[in-house]
Formats: sequence, C-alpha cells, structure tokens
Amino acid sequence: MAQVTAQPAAERIRIFENKITRERLICRNINLVRYFDGVAYLSVRKENETRQFLIRRDALTQID
Repeated sequence: MAQVTAQPAAERIRIFENKITRERLICRNINLVRYFDGVAYLSVRKENETRQFLIRRDALTQID
C-alpha cells in the first residue's frame, strides 16, 4: 500500500514567470522571504536545474 502525504500549503511548489525574460522559475517555499534594503527576494530555481538563487519578488508573476 502506497503512503500518501500532503505537503503543507507553505511548502507546495509554486511556479513563477520572470516578467522580463518570460523564464519559468520554481519556488519550494514562498514563506522563505529575505529582505535586503526593504526589497523582498524569493529563493527560486530554474525548471531543469537544481541550483537555487534569489530574485526580486516583484519581478515575478505567479503561474501556479
């Protein structure tokens, strides 16, 4: 029997699109926000990569 576990809402994978480059980015936890000089940054990764990087939250549009 397979065990089914639901992820908490904060840990669900969210897909964003960069408004400038139209590149799709994946965020594992949207509650993990870092602030630098009053600007919010999210930790995201590209679809086919494992390396994470920070990007400004206002530069993203949530797709899913």
